[in-house]
Amino acid sequence: MFIHLFLMNAIVKASNCFCHSENCWPNNQLWENFNSSVNGRILDIIPMNSVCRLDNYDAKACSEVKSNFTNPLWRSNYPGAMQMPLWEMDSPMIVRNNSQGCVRSENPTDACLKGNLLAYLVNATTVDHVRETVKFATLNHLKMVVHNTGHDLFAKSTEAGALGLWTHYMKGIEFGQFQSNCNSDTSNSVTIQAGVQWAEVYEEMEKRNVLVQGGGCSTVGAAGGYVQGGGHGFLSHYLGLAVDNVLQFKVVLANGDFITANECQNQDLFWALRGGGGGTFGVVTEVTYKTFPAPESVVGLFTVIPMNGTTQAHLAHTILSKHLTRLSDMGWSGFFDVTYMVGGSVKVYFANLKLDLLQAKSSLDPMFEDLLHLNLIPIKKVVKLYPSFSAYHKFAESSLSDAASGFLSSNANVNFISGSRLIPRYTLETQFDQYMNVYTDMIPYGIIAIRGALSGGAVNTNNRSDTSVTPAWKETLLHMMFITPIFSWSNVTTSNQKQQIFQNVTLATEIMKELTPNSGAYSNEADVYEKDHQQQFWGDNYSRLLAIKKQVDPTGFFNCWNCIASEDNQCNKKSN
Repeated sequence: MFIHLFLMNAIVKASNCFCHSENCWPNNQLWENFNSSVNGRILDIIPMNSVCRLDNYDAKACSEVKSNFTNPLWRSNYPGAMQMPLWEMDSPMIVRNNSQGCVRSENPTDACLKGNLLAYLVNATTVDHVRETVKFATLNHLKMVVHNTGHDLFAKSTEAGALGLWTHYMKGIEFGQFQSNCNSDTSNSVTIQAGVQWAEVYEEMEKRNVLVQGGGCSTVGAAGGYVQGGGHGFLSHYLGLAVDNVLQFKVVLANGDFITANECQNQDLFWALRGGGGGTFGVVTEVTYKTFPAPESVVGLFTVIPMNGTTQAHLAHTILSKHLTRLSDMGWSGFFDVTYMVGGSVKVYFANLKLDLLQAKSSLDPMFEDLLHLNLIPIKKVVKLYPSFSAYHKFAESSLSDAASGFLSSNANVNFISGSRLIPRYTLETQFDQYMNVYTDMIPYGIIAIRGALSGGAVNTNNRSDTSVTPAWKETLLHMMFITPIFSWSNVTTSNQKQQIFQNVTLATEIMKELTPNSGAYSNEADVYEKDHQQQFWGDNYSRLLAIKKQVDPTGFFNCWNCIASEDNQCNKKSN
């Protein structure tokens, strides 16, 4: 199974970089011993499209790949796959020509190389599997990354030549009462293992009539980078960010220790894990969240306003934005999409747990009247009472299907490049015209899709000092993503073409940063090449996060692009 050269200890350990290739891997016997220690759970990573190439053709397997290629659940179950094929090819450090990977193609003679895919993956299902993998990687100076579902806008969960730790089948969910060791307070809670996805949590919480603040996309992992980076969603207005509701983490550190972090023990690490980013401090094997009683019903809004080009899109976006502060104050929370192109639309997906149906409709009337006055008439407008949040969420997610819907889309295989910014409430209240002008200024840079997340409420009122996310969330009304979908994606797409898109997205993002200099960016969904990411992602929390990182991971074993202490690792530099 393994054909590797001997590990050259003296050379490797003198290097600042971890091993990514056979030239420095352990010998066959060490790999075999390791495979035995994890119960034979090492998987070789094979590009999914390889079964449609002549050299490896399998008619049945090829048909399965073609049928499921855009299915996010299927992709999350496929070893090593990413939700965006872009990152199966590229990394922030190395942007490749597509001929250097294995892109989806009808030409069976096209090249099929691994690109940015992992070398091997350990299908971990127990804490012991995690500890053995971390131990093996640290002893042999191997680059190791944690991989669950492949929902990842920074390619943190894949890297060419690296050993992956696949937590996807650690699937335990347990509801109960949580009590810490240092006080008598108890909380209703749910404990979720590392591989659980939000769809699985939502299904269980509906049975128990409770709420948990989770992801907008149901195939996102509930215990990984989502929560460790902050975690926003439809319920953020009411429950805050996901990190605001974490009671406890269980973690495997770089030295192999398995520890508990909560308000009573390992408090610094507990704080760091609530916003400091995934893949940084250790491998989280489980997280415990607070749960809340569910309301008797939820009012949901879904509307589609068709556009005929940029001017109409901007008018509709302006009208929606004018009403956002008022709508937030009335309890509306959720997402909206704007596509600045012919045939585009404005789509709004909001939920309200505060108003009854009559009140909800009344609160929306002023916005729809403004749209009507400009002859911007929704082709679809649904304001409906749903029996539960889960019922509304299923409806909203099923409605997200076009390419510009990005990470919240019901389809995977949406290649896009994006930047983002946290927009303070005061920007909309005091600089509204300048704010709206930014979006038209972005269009020449290829930004044709906007994804907005409306929060406010508990995101602003919760105690931000309890978590390590940027303090800018305290003033945030909107999290805005600026998106360039990659419609042309083939075996001949070049590195230069993709790098130009990355550069343009960075330039567009800088325009919004100039308007909001004292705000920040959400680390999970920001520009890949965010300038001064330390300040933009974590603000004044960065120095404390760096100190904790050096305490719990002094060798920098857990390292990733634009993460805590990544500036100290010369291997996390872009290759020209």
